[in-house]
Amino acid sequence: MVVGLDVASGLQWSEARLARLFERPASFSRLGIYDKAGTGVSDPIMHVPTPEERVEDVRIVMDAAGIEHAAVLGESEAGPVAAMFAATYPERTDALIIYGHRPPRPAHPRANARPRPRLPAPQRF
Repeated sequence: MVVGLDVASGLQWSEARLARLFERPASFSRLGIYDKAGTGVSDPIMHVPTPEERVEDVRIVMDAAGIEHAAVLGESEAGPVAAMFAATYPERTDALIIYGHRPPRPAHPRANARPRPRLPAPQRF
């Protein structure tokens, strides 16, 4: 089960590099690719789903496809959703792979500091 690829499912196979990426795991397993609600070929949505709603979407897709358990790959912004799915449904998660996601950067220590007063521009004599 792959989550997080913002590419319309129908178009993924027409791009040679993406097709190769999917053909390898599909050669020895059943490959499910999930379009997040509002992206790809899914219907438009009126709000941005919470991570919990996205986890439930993944579960619903797996149920509809008859996938009892899977190795879950979360790419980019779907990394946290994949991790949350694995934590919520450990019995349905064979493996967790997170690719291309990094933890958020901590705020710079001076981010909330009061601004320094500006020095006057140098004068020419």
